[in-house]
Amino acid sequence: MNQKKILVVTGPQGSGNHLWSKIFSSHKDVCGWRELTKKYWITHKEEPFRHAWLEPKLLYDMEFKHENYYTNTSFPTGGHVKKSKRIPKVREFIETLKDIGFDVQIGVTSRDKNILKLQQERRWREETTPEFLDIVEKIENLIFLSYESLLLYRERYVKSLNINIPINYDAISDNIKIDQNQKYISNFTPSSLRNR
Repeated sequence: MNQKKILVVTGPQGSGNHLWSKIFSSHKDVCGWRELTKKYWITHKEEPFRHAWLEPKLLYDMEFKHENYYTNTSFPTGGHVKKSKRIPKVREFIETLKDIGFDVQIGVTSRDKNILKLQQERRWREETTPEFLDIVEKIENLIFLSYESLLLYRERYVKSLNINIPINYDAISDNIKIDQNQKYISNFTPSSLRNR
């Protein structure tokens, strides 16, 4: 019997977690966040492993009937009350999956740090990336999932990552028709021209 595989993805809030979830949950042979592949956006409250991210011991009670899995959480994730933060137990979640017997790959989402800061201050009124960096510092063999590289290189970039679950490569272009970074970019005017 083959060892069950899971791709576990996490990253700072605002780093493209939903986009990666759409891509990695799209293959018919992957048990992932299927509901998100049908909608533009839904909250992390609807992610299939959401409770286990906060209480990893719940994984021991789950039934795993498929061969390939995908799960994702942003860090932090939102609570039921607006502006409330919930801190996923990332390292414990990963270690519990390994204890169950999964072949675990860990992906970490990234995005321009200035965009992350703006998004997090809007959502949480403070920057939360440093908190996340402390968590992942002790996790080995990370696969870095760059939002900017995905937009530029698309399928070629994803193929270079050597992900161990099946991937529907058509889902990549289907899900990145709009560059969400555009809204943060404006033309630069040198200060010498602004003062004229």
